[in-house]
This record gives sequence, structure tokens and C-alpha cells, in this order.
Amino acid sequence: MYKRGDRLQITGEPASRTNVERRESDVRKAIAKFLFDNVMHDRLDYSQVVSVEQSVILPERAMNPQQGESTMPHVLFVVNGYATMDDPVLGAKFRVQARTLRDLGCRAGVLAVNQRTGERMQHSSADGSLLIADEDDGIPIYRDYAWQLLPGMKHLDKAADARVRIGMAARAIEPYRDAHGLPDIIHAHGAKWSGCVAACLRDKFRIPYVLTEHMSSHHRKLTHKWQRPIFEEAYRKSKRRLMVSHALGSRLQRAVGQAVTPWSAMPNVLDPLFAEAEPTPAAASDQPFRFLNLGRMDPVKGQDDLLKAFASAFRGDPSVRLTIGGDGEMRRELEALSNRLEIHEQVEFPGRLEREQVVEAMQQASAYVLSSHEETFAIPLVEATALGKPVIATRCGGPEEIVDETNGVLVKPRRPRELSRAMQWMRQNVQTFDPAEIRRRCLEQYSAASVMGQCLELYNKVLDR
Repeated sequence: MYKRGDRLQITGEPASRTNVERRESDVRKAIAKFLFDNVMHDRLDYSQVVSVEQSVILPERAMNPQQGESTMPHVLFVVNGYATMDDPVLGAKFRVQARTLRDLGCRAGVLAVNQRTGERMQHSSADGSLLIADEDDGIPIYRDYAWQLLPGMKHLDKAADARVRIGMAARAIEPYRDAHGLPDIIHAHGAKWSGCVAACLRDKFRIPYVLTEHMSSHHRKLTHKWQRPIFEEAYRKSKRRLMVSHALGSRLQRAVGQAVTPWSAMPNVLDPLFAEAEPTPAAASDQPFRFLNLGRMDPVKGQDDLLKAFASAFRGDPSVRLTIGGDGEMRRELEALSNRLEIHEQVEFPGRLEREQVVEAMQQASAYVLSSHEETFAIPLVEATALGKPVIATRCGGPEEIVDETNGVLVKPRRPRELSRAMQWMRQNVQTFDPAEIRRRCLEQYSAASVMGQCLELYNKVLDR
């Protein structure tokens, strides 16, 4: 029987590229036995389940180190994943938010509670720990891989299994606390699962949290019935509920009800890379007109509609080109559709682009096109307008709050003919837009300093400062 202070030793060599898979298998087996021996026999409360390291320990709660006298809050972001060397785009907006708060004078840290295991190959610590601590531009980052590595517990129902994982992820704050102290406030991004972990930390350490929702899975009925009570609890316990658009908030309120009310809208943050980049003039009349679309190649992004619209308007016209950047499950299908529509010589599929390449692609574009069926916000529209580019977008949620007559055109989703007419109109009227004014309005509303300044005011209200 295990008791507090006992160790669950998982022996083996330190993790490396050659043995990490074998060690992960050993960890899974050891954790499964540990949980079966203790949880099933009421020897271990769910709230006491630890985060997993090479030695799994049940320590006594340490006292919080003394905080400084600064009036600026110490903010911990709880997110589902954070950038790594092999995936620098993952959680890019959280990196921007943490750095901006730091620059505003706050202490900021990040706890990534659901980091994908594939990334662990390059980021394992020397002792094989599944909680990896490092720094990103001076900001402490704690990535917890235990969530992904914990084996399925068939003796528990799915809700109980999820609560075990939530409890384990919440314990990852203990090494953060020992090194940096407990935060004054937590900013969780997404009820699934970051908000659930924040709710657990709120109960255990009395740390208030605000919750920003980015996902449309709740109102699109992509969540399971057993998940709903867990997510609704995360909404209810938060001090403030923020939605990245009014459209998302309204739809989520209809789907979830009182658990998300009241809520307010707070947009995503523009990456400073785009704010600092030099806008480029529209292409000369003797240069090709370039439409650009970037994003995951997924049915919800509507890139098949975009190809059909482009073919209808510009097939065989070498002076008009289309670039669809990104990757995903539909890439081969989209490339095949381009061939069938006989536009393959006018359409480019460069694949996944790094952030600097995205800036370059937008600088070279004449206009940006978003063809999605559903968007909670639409960050590429903000990035394009930051570079002074006019845009075409579907009325699919978030774009309606970004696009107006000063910066672009809105069309109905799933309507290739309407999209085609808008693209023809843009080709003929692009010179009527003022790139400098498009950029100015974008930076005024979406710059990191503007959005995070609003967040800082919100934190201080929650903390009654």
C-alpha cells in the first residue's frame, strides 16, 4: 500500500531518441499498476494523483515562497500545448501573450498540460522526466507529457479517467511553485482541457482564473456527453469567461446555457512579427495578381470551394494566380481537384510555412481569401490586414467582426459562385483600398499591446487591485 511520501520507482536508462519509446511503455505499465493498486482500493484520492516523473512522488504540499511587493500580477497561462523546436507554430499566440505581459511589467509563466508526446523526443530532460521545464525568452515554460502517456484505465469510466488526468496535470504546478511561487491569477485557454486543470488548481490553491474559449466544438456537437459536465464546471468556476468573438460567445451560450454567462469578447492577439514587417505595395499592372489562402487543409476550411471559385473566374488566365499554403488530410484531394479543374498551372501548394514565410507570402499577395465554413476568429485575416492587404472572407463567425467595407468583402459560405464573383470584383477594384488605413485600423484593434493591456485591466479587476 502506498502512502504520501512513498516513491514509485520506474527504473531504466535516461530518456533518449533510441530508448524513449521503450521507457514510455515502462512508464505506462508502472502508472497503470500504481493507479489500479491505489485508486481502485480507495487508497488514493483523485486530487492526490501526481504528475508523472521518472520517480513518482507524493510530496507534502510545500509552503508558497514569499512573493515580491510588485503590484503587477504574476500570471500563469495554462494551455494545451506550447511551441517546441519541431513545432514552433504550436501555441504561438500564447507565446506572444506571455512575452507581452512580461514587457508590460508582469511576471508570466506557461504550463502546457497536454503536450503531444511526439515532441518529447527532442525535449526530454536528462533524467527522463515527463515534466520538462525550460525557458523561452526568459519566460518559464513547463510542458507536461504525462497526460498523453497515461494509459487508458479500463476499470474507470471515461469521466473518471478524465478527472484522474486533470488531477495529474494540476500537480505539475508544484515544481513551478517551488521555483517561481504560486501565481496571483491563471489565464486558461480552452475549457478542454486547460480550463479543467485551472478549475482543479482553483479548488486546491484558491488561485482565481479567467478562461478564454477558442473552440467551436461545443456548439458544433463535437464533444461527448460525458465531457459536458466537466467542461461546464470549468466555465462556472472561472472569474471571467472570454470569447475570441461575439459569434462564438452567442453560439456557445445557446449550446451550453448559463454555465458560460456572463461572457465578454476578447480577440486573439496579432503576432508582432506582422506588426513589425514592412507592408508592400500592390502588384504592378504587368505583374500577376496573387490570391492567397493559408491554413489547415480540412473540409471545414472550404478550400475546395475556393478552387472551384478560382476556376470559374480565372481558368486559363496566366495573369492571376492562387497560393494555398498549409498541409492536412485534404491536401492530395485538393491537388487532384486542381488538376481536374485544369488550373494546376495557376495554383501553388507550397506546403506548411514557417512564420517568416507566412509574412513573405502575405507581402507578395494582392489579396487574401478565407473560404471557411466555420471560424471562431480567423487569425490569418488579421495578419493579412496588418500588412495592408484587402481580404475576401465568408460569413462564418469570426470574420464578420474583422472585415468591413474598408478592408474587404464578405460572402456566404459554401457558395463557390458568390466567392468567384467576389474574387473577380477584387481583381478589378483592389486599387480602391487604402493599404495604410487597413494596417492602421488592424494594429489599433489587434496589436499585442492593445489586447494584453485589456487583459491586464481584467486581471487587476479580478484581483481587486
